[in-house]
Amino acid sequence: MRLIWNVSPKGILCLSLVEQNNMLHFSIYNEGVSIPPENLSKVWKKFYRDKTAKYSGSGLGLAIVAQILSMQNLEYGAENISGGVRFFFSIPITK
Repeated sequence: MRLIWNVSPKGILCLSLVEQNNMLHFSIYNEGVSIPPENLSKVWKKFYRDKTAKYSGSGLGLAIVAQILSMQNLEYGAENISGGVRFFFSIPITK
């Protein structure tokens, strides 16, 4: 399943959900400026904020997500891809 919609005239947000090998793989693509490679791992830390970014926030959202996923030993990450950034995580399907 893949959902795509414009969240503003400036970009696209694409959500993807794929079931494979008893796992649900979630992917969120945000069209826009990439994150410098040296900062990709930092976005998961509490209160981290890019000083040059034109957005506001406390810097807690991704840190909370990372904490929950880490406690469950689940895969997650972020990567720069053509035209934006992709955040992803996977969870097991219980049948």
